[in-house]
Amino acid sequence: MKEIISAFIMPPFSLVLILIVGWLVQRRNERVGRLLFTLGAVVSILIFMPITGKVAIQPLLHAVKPWVPGDPIMPEVVLIPTGGAFEDQNHRWWPNNYSVSRMTSGLDLHKRYGLPLIISGGPMPGSQDSEAKLLVRFFNLEETADIRLEQHSRTTYDTARNVAQLLRPAGVKVVFLVTTDVHMTRMAASLRHQGLQVLGRPFSPMGYEYTWWDAVPKNFGLSIWLNALNEYLAIAWYLATGKISIADFQH
Repeated sequence: MKEIISAFIMPPFSLVLILIVGWLVQRRNERVGRLLFTLGAVVSILIFMPITGKVAIQPLLHAVKPWVPGDPIMPEVVLIPTGGAFEDQNHRWWPNNYSVSRMTSGLDLHKRYGLPLIISGGPMPGSQDSEAKLLVRFFNLEETADIRLEQHSRTTYDTARNVAQLLRPAGVKVVFLVTTDVHMTRMAASLRHQGLQVLGRPFSPMGYEYTWWDAVPKNFGLSIWLNALNEYLAIAWYLATGKISIADFQH
């Protein structure tokens, strides 16, 4: 259901739909049809401008308090939710760049502060191995004692629920979350919903600093909007289905 709703709301389908409706309406009411055509054109230009996407995505980028040594609250474990995997032409599976970037950042924390590490990610459709296993294999860390794998989660909600179950017997409450900045809001809220406290190190694989060129329409602008809209829709779905609540956004 979420995928169907997303397909109708996300551009470019929604923009094409506005133009089609405008063309049909114009045959009966020229003024309304022209208005819809104009609306579709203006929205298309705005969506391709990086500046509008960067503004729209800002609320997603500040979901957790960045932890620094000396803070009164000390993280007890580093959590890396995987970000996907792909199959090459030889039918071998590899972690994608999102997973590798998260792992690189998480390993830095793991080694620098001696924190245990949890990597969470189940198998992709068609893969025999979990994303978590692919990631430790890629970094040649399969026999590392203080790295624990959670290999069943396929969604952000699954990760929060399964990791909380792993940590509960040990009494661990404070998680250092390492994920991309856009994903941080939903992942942190999901963990809080399971009773965990979240610190974090978000990082940006795309870069959202403002420049003068952001006012020029380009494909990069559309990609920012797609990332933002996809995450906002996912958050709305989690709220509607009770996987998170409004209170879980407080930190």
